[in-house]
Amino acid sequence: MTDPVRSSRWQIARPAVSTRFLLDTACAHGLSETACLDGTGLRASDLDDPRAVVLPEQEMRVIRNLLAGGGDPLELGLDAGLRYSLTSTGILGYALLSSPTVREAISILARFATLTSAFFDVLFVETAAGMLVEIGNGDVPADTRAFLLTRDLVAGFRMATLLLTPEALTMIAALDHPVRLEVRDEISTRYGEYARGLVAPFGVTLDIRFGAHRNAFTIPSGILDRPTPAPAPQTAALCIEQCEQLLDQRRRFTGAAAQVRHLLLRNPAAMPTLAAAARELGLSERTLHRRLADSHTTFRTLVGQVREALATELLTEGLTVESVARHLGYSDTAAFTHAYRRWRGHPPSHRP
Repeated sequence: MTDPVRSSRWQIARPAVSTRFLLDTACAHGLSETACLDGTGLRASDLDDPRAVVLPEQEMRVIRNLLAGGGDPLELGLDAGLRYSLTSTGILGYALLSSPTVREAISILARFATLTSAFFDVLFVETAAGMLVEIGNGDVPADTRAFLLTRDLVAGFRMATLLLTPEALTMIAALDHPVRLEVRDEISTRYGEYARGLVAPFGVTLDIRFGAHRNAFTIPSGILDRPTPAPAPQTAALCIEQCEQLLDQRRRFTGAAAQVRHLLLRNPAAMPTLAAAARELGLSERTLHRRLADSHTTFRTLVGQVREALATELLTEGLTVESVARHLGYSDTAAFTHAYRRWRGHPPSHRP
């Protein structure tokens, strides 16, 4: 499968909870977690840490494995989308909830969109009618677009209702015209049934235009300056600061180099070859080599860096040279000693 040129969104690690929702969706439709994680280098237990992240390519592989099970992309997308809530977005969700107004919540969402699980690029433009939210086609692979569009629209509508007070929802329901949702013909018109069902409990009606030239909807202007359900400006400011820190952490985790380090650290005594690492990441050797070069490194360099860091740590903890050599998969102590001398300029038995 050849994917298009990727935007910066594909360079940021993603919250693992999104992949966990994919596995939960798979299980609900009779597919195994093992099948869905095939070719990702991930284990189900890797996704249970609330701080865990995955690379975009890994989540995309899980999506393709899920779709390969033969289920209806619309049904699967609906199921996955309904699993999202504001709290599933972590600290960003709390930043949105504590924002003074709906307008400010949207501004924060636009600022930290790469902390979400969305693959689509989203454009927010204020117009006379309200805030236009346009979901760009961007570089989402064609074979996953219907599933992802359904998932993200469902998740987006579900979370949006949690940002609106009952009074704001009443204002929308009282509009003399329905809220318009424009949808390209990438997904079935049956989506309309689900979309209308999601907002019906709030008295909101939708005018859904299929076959449009874009995927978009407008948040009515009358509610943009309405307060969120739990406005707390000081809390919002603190959450925004934490979002900045989290985004910086995600960027540092980014890219093939970080994921290769993860694979190398998983079993230092039997580190994978370049070919094996590429297979686990769902890439060709050539692609992995190119991506590492883009990060100004090589597979061999990463292996050396990981071994050097582990060797230093293990020796500091008091392990013998022989034991460290075994832990790092060296065939004999002499080979490890030679490598350590190359890294540090002195043998591992030396204690500065």
